[in-house]
Amino acid sequence: MIPFKSRSAQKQYIRGKRHPWGIKLWGRAVWPNRLKGLDLKIEKHLKKESRGSCDTKVEVNSNTLALRWYDNRAVNVVSRYRGVEPVKMENTCKRKGPVDDVRKDGIDHFPYWSVKRDWCSYCNAHAHLKCFKCNVSLCVNKDRNCFLAYHKS
Repeated sequence: MIPFKSRSAQKQYIRGKRHPWGIKLWGRAVWPNRLKGLDLKIEKHLKKESRGSCDTKVEVNSNTLALRWYDNRAVNVVSRYRGVEPVKMENTCKRKGPVDDVRKDGIDHFPYWSVKRDWCSYCNAHAHLKCFKCNVSLCVNKDRNCFLAYHKS
């Protein structure tokens, strides 16, 4: 079961599971070393390549595909039904802050006090000030002026 909370027609509820809501993958656990000729990269090498990296091998005689994909841990998938194409990498990180042209234009960048304390977008310290135009938290204190530095750099 892959934990999944968004809407999908494939989402299922299975009582008693650690993550009861999710997408059920129908497959069979097979150790990759049991498949002759399907030597996949080890988890340590995939981890060095980065999150989302994968390695695939196909055993032609039995039409078996083995895939090892690295997310937070290595995930092994064996299939006789589908291949891995097309592979599409999705960036799940949201862009924080405006583009540089808006940030550095020098027009209508006014600081305002926010009741909610957030992390400074420039130095990662706690900040109560936000830029009205950029909508990012920035700090100003006796040692540094991140509001000014953020809009100049």
